[in-house]
Amino acid sequence: MNTTSLKYVPFIIAFFYVSLSFSQREAEKWKAQFSLGANSPSQSNFVEGFSAESINGPTLNIGIQHFFSKQIGFKLDYGFNRLSKLSDTAAFKINYSRLDTQLVVDLSPWIPFIKDRTKLIAHGGFGYSWSTPLADEVINKLSYPNGILGTEFHYYLTKLMSLYFDFSYIKGLTSNDLSKMDNGGLAAFNGDMINMTMGLTFSLSGCYNCN
Repeated sequence: MNTTSLKYVPFIIAFFYVSLSFSQREAEKWKAQFSLGANSPSQSNFVEGFSAESINGPTLNIGIQHFFSKQIGFKLDYGFNRLSKLSDTAAFKINYSRLDTQLVVDLSPWIPFIKDRTKLIAHGGFGYSWSTPLADEVINKLSYPNGILGTEFHYYLTKLMSLYFDFSYIKGLTSNDLSKMDNGGLAAFNGDMINMTMGLTFSLSGCYNCN
């Protein structure tokens, strides 16, 4: 190889490096998420004398995520939870749903043991919640803003799909006095909850340069 050819080597290396970086980022740009699991509501968010099961299900999360830089993005997600109590106190079931907009941050570069096929992502933001008792006559239906904070641990099955585990805390941002509601606040819930789910993420943007 002559001197003239050698001077192009740094440019060729740089080209392949940039191509590889962008191919990986293509897959991260837009993602869909789907997960199932369980929830644990705060017992303080029921009127005195009533409580839900400590672990309830099902919990369902569906979302779409977009990274506008290598480590920072946002997501819009919908969550559904079923709460119930079938013994000890009055039997009831509640559908609790939320819609949130969240900031997402890839923490992986700062955590030594997160590497290769794994990734750790923090998320947090605000949204709107509504709870509806399942009864012949809907009573004590509530809607209120909420905050949410959580982490996701991803294990990549392929460059376009990952298995992930999500742990989230949802805070009900409301001052409703449940005891002043109809029927003394029976089956009313205005609140705090822990979600634990497992699911899959799928790249919507593709990865045209990935092998």
